[in-house]
Amino acid sequence: MINKYPDSVFISAKTGEGIDKLYSKIEDFLQRSKKCIDLEIPFEMQKLMSFLQNNAEIIESKYNKTTNSHALKLKISRQLLDGIKKQIEDFNLLKFINNSNTYIK
Repeated sequence: MINKYPDSVFISAKTGEGIDKLYSKIEDFLQRSKKCIDLEIPFEMQKLMSFLQNNAEIIESKYNKTTNSHALKLKISRQLLDGIKKQIEDFNLLKFINNSNTYIK
């Protein structure tokens, strides 16, 4: 059976033998589904910062006074990454548009 399903984990229902190997396989899978990235989060996006604190592993966090933002190194689920990047891009675009409008008047 191991030849047919090489990634399988066999567990004894009677003794529980193999359960540690199952936990190890699950942990490996979860680690592969995460990506380590650097993000710069504008200070005004506090809800996003809170979300990241609850849903990502923050490895490093520094506040940048010059850009008024948080520079983060974090490990996060690949499924969440695109949505987070889009939120930051949309925020920066709106900020740029609003700043440009003050010069056009």
